Amino acid sequence: MFKWMDVVDCTTKYETTLRQRQDETCKWLFDLKRYSDWCSSRNPFLRLCGKPGSGKSVLISAVIDSLSTTETDGGVLAYFYCDFRMERSTHAFEVIRSLVTQLLVKSNKDWLPLFNDLVKRKSKREPPPVDLEILYPLLLKALQLHNRPVLVIDALDECNDYVKLTLLLACLHSEGSCRVLTTSRRLPDAPKTFSNLPIIDLDGMSAETQRDMKLHVEKEIAKCKKLAHLHGKIVPSLLEKANGMFRWVQCQLDRLRGCRTTSNVQEVLDTFPIGLCQTYDRILSDIDKKPFDGRIVKSALLWLVGALRPLCLRMLVEAVTLDMQGEFLPDADILDICRGLVSYNETHDIVSLSHFSVKEYLFDEQLCMGTHSHYRLSSSIANSHIAKVYIDHFRTPQVISQRHDIRFKTLQDDIENFGRDYHLSRIAETKESPQELMQSMPILQEAQSQCCH
Repeated sequence: MFKWMDVVDCTTKYETTLRQRQDETCKWLFDLKRYSDWCSSRNPFLRLCGKPGSGKSVLISAVIDSLSTTETDGGVLAYFYCDFRMERSTHAFEVIRSLVTQLLVKSNKDWLPLFNDLVKRKSKREPPPVDLEILYPLLLKALQLHNRPVLVIDALDECNDYVKLTLLLACLHSEGSCRVLTTSRRLPDAPKTFSNLPIIDLDGMSAETQRDMKLHVEKEIAKCKKLAHLHGKIVPSLLEKANGMFRWVQCQLDRLRGCRTTSNVQEVLDTFPIGLCQTYDRILSDIDKKPFDGRIVKSALLWLVGALRPLCLRMLVEAVTLDMQGEFLPDADILDICRGLVSYNETHDIVSLSHFSVKEYLFDEQLCMGTHSHYRLSSSIANSHIAKVYIDHFRTPQVISQRHDIRFKTLQDDIENFGRDYHLSRIAETKESPQELMQSMPILQEAQSQCCH
């Protein structure tokens, strides 16, 4: 049954985010009266809100870590991370279905008779439910299997249909059957029944976040020998301009690590950008100063935006290689060129956009009006690009096959699997209609005949 439910597993996301937490940070949250009231169920719903890059996911991971110990005392915890990097996790039905499954897995009761509809659905070999009107009653039933259930959901703003999700969560609050903790930015479109629920606003916790940020910056600088002796200059400069954004701090630390001299460091300190948009502007300006780097970055961003599953480093490098007419780049080079925009999880071998704010920046129509308009992206642009690469591969597979390098053989297999499984099925999302593509590129008919729709 659990395998059939086919849910998104957020364990890796939780573990990765928790590792970003520095010792002695986040503890202030547990001392707040509003948090204590939530723990005691006096206020069974609590929202944690803050600006982009303010450390919400790290805070929520610290909470999950703390709550995990209470499961031995009769409580039960189910959690979910909405993550733009994983397309499946950005749908409300995936959130609810995952929570239902976690609650069923952790129940010691004989729950199958209560979920007869699911049993029948599975026996008929039908797919698991995706309709929220079906899933919400299932969630209510699953909650009744436990005495003290707790639901934790991170980054509601990264859920594509967060309005529907917040409406369900507000209904859940009125049921009073569990405690719920969520994180997000401010959600202007959320229903009032959700917006009026108790909140901890990180914008009003500047002293607490400043202390955590100071610990974070000090430890990061201590790891870099060429910056350690400038601790007294760097730390106060970063804290003064950060405005509560850990993401902004991380971008400036990346730039400082690239400095070769003390005067370079001082120049960076004297010219800090304001906010994340100016930060990304500067990153792209630095990229454009180097011949050919811009093409590599644009290609990497296209593949990362269009990917419907996480990409390993090898696959990203080989995908960019296609756009570069077959000239391979060393793995380290592509990470260095895309620094600040792309992050690499070495433990799980996953490359992704470094933050949701990077995607928002690249998708912003205002970008079209500036000097970096050539980096403007959208889902349709990315899907169109990847689909056409796949189509071109079907036209001239010998371009790759002529190479005997084993990496090119692997690349050929990857492109076939990646394009067939993920992007021909989304051709309707490109700017061109499927009919236009079929007329202008007859080879698509051959490619499409090999695709299971």
